[in-house]
Amino acid sequence: MSIKLINLLKATSEYKNNHDFLLKYKDIIVNNLKLDSREVKPGDLFLAYQGRNQDGRDYINQAVENGATCVFYEQSGDADSLHIGLQSLALSSKHSSALLIPVVNLNKILSDIAAEFYNNPSIDQNI
Repeated sequence: MSIKLINLLKATSEYKNNHDFLLKYKDIIVNNLKLDSREVKPGDLFLAYQGRNQDGRDYINQAVENGATCVFYEQSGDADSLHIGLQSLALSSKHSSALLIPVVNLNKILSDIAAEFYNNPSIDQNI
């Protein structure tokens, strides 16, 4: 399954109405969503957020080295900006085509992103 990145960005509050930003990335295709950087393959979107035991943002480099087309990373304040800034500097130039996109409260909208990627499967569920 593949989807245009623009559709996944529409699931985020900060980008869904930012038409200039969305148009810039309208042709990028995402093949899969990944939470584990070791499983990332070329064309995947890596979702990097702070969990209970691990901080996915610590694995951005590995995801990019494995071929991630894009990384959505959780950004919630100045400390996070510095954290990601250091990560971004560590990326080698051969991986510079990977997009690093900050998403506020990423952990709270993971289900929205997944629903968009999988074409909202719960709509067909009768409860």
